[in-house]
Formats: sequence, C-alpha cells, structure tokens
Amino acid sequence: MTPRGAKRHCDTPSASSSKRRNVTTPCSCVSSEDEVEDVLQSKESAAAHLDSPPRVLPPGPRSVVQMFKWPEFILRKSCAELGPVTVHDLLDNLNWHVSTAFSGMGCPEIAIEMIKAHVCSLGPDFAKIGMCINYGMCLDKNRECRKVLLENLPGRCVFKDILDFVEKGKNMKTWKLRSQCSCALHENDCDLMPSELRVAALRS
Repeated sequence: MTPRGAKRHCDTPSASSSKRRNVTTPCSCVSSEDEVEDVLQSKESAAAHLDSPPRVLPPGPRSVVQMFKWPEFILRKSCAELGPVTVHDLLDNLNWHVSTAFSGMGCPEIAIEMIKAHVCSLGPDFAKIGMCINYGMCLDKNRECRKVLLENLPGRCVFKDILDFVEKGKNMKTWKLRSQCSCALHENDCDLMPSELRVAALRS
C-alpha cells in the first residue's frame, strides 16, 4: 500500500537489458521519513478537528421574507456595534460615485438601493438622512445582462466589453485608454471617465 504523498519510482529496464538478462524489475515505492510523518500529522489534525465542538452560528433566515430583510439586519447590527450616532453621521456624510465592470444585472447597485430603502427603519432621526450616491457607467459582455441594466439603471452609460476601453499595443504595457467607447444606451460613442477606469495593470 502506498502512503499518501509518497513518491513512486518505477525502475523499468530497457528492452535490450530485459531480453539479455530475462529480468523483470517490479515497481518499487520509495518514501522519505519526513513524507510519512507529514501524512500522519495531517491525519491526526483531521481527527482532532472532527472531535472539536462545532461553532455556534447565529440563526439564519427562516423564510424568504426574512432573507430579504438583510439590509435592516446589517443596519441594526451596525448601530448595536458602533452606536446609532456614529452610523447616522457615517451615512449622512456618505458620498459615493459607483461604477461597475462585469456588472451582471446590477446587483451592487440593487444592494445599495435596498440599504437606502431600509435606513428610515432605524428611526425618525434617519428619515431625512442625506446619503449621496451617484451611479456612473456599467458594462457587461452578455446582451441579456445589458438589457436588464438599461431597464433597471436608466440614464447610465452601458458598455459592452472592457477590452473596448483600450487601444491594444504589442503588450499590455503599451495599451492606452480610449477617450470614447460605444454605448448601448445612447447608441453612439460616449465619453469615458478616465479617473474611474482601472483596466488590467493600467491606471489613468
């Protein structure tokens, strides 16, 4: 039987040697003491892990309705950990410009909007909070995803392929960012915002 991790060395004689001597050399298994010790230690570690008491995790959602209440849970948990005043000030001074690549159906934007919709549930002091979030461009190579982005995120430039953002050179170091790219929303070339672009190792 071959221990896991052991090295196998098959010493098969040449055809002429076997014919001359009529000898068949069996496959031998050579294993160092360190390798055997590593295997034994890994088995002991796995056994100890199985014997350890399981971690107690908080209860998860019990229904689909509870599952979609995750924004409220996160906000209330943040207030419990940081204090409502700190959370209020952080949200009130929030100033984000959100642009996504490989955007799919816009899940990051939907998640942000869900959090915004639940902020008022924290109390009357949060009702008029000034979360400043501006959505920039998005892109996805999948045509169906672009349709969803155009419907759910109106007014945003929707691009097709991140590789369209660059003029390719001999290698990636010589690639240059374009100033415009074809937009699915406006059906024309729209200006790119170089300050937002991060393409491969390039930084504008």
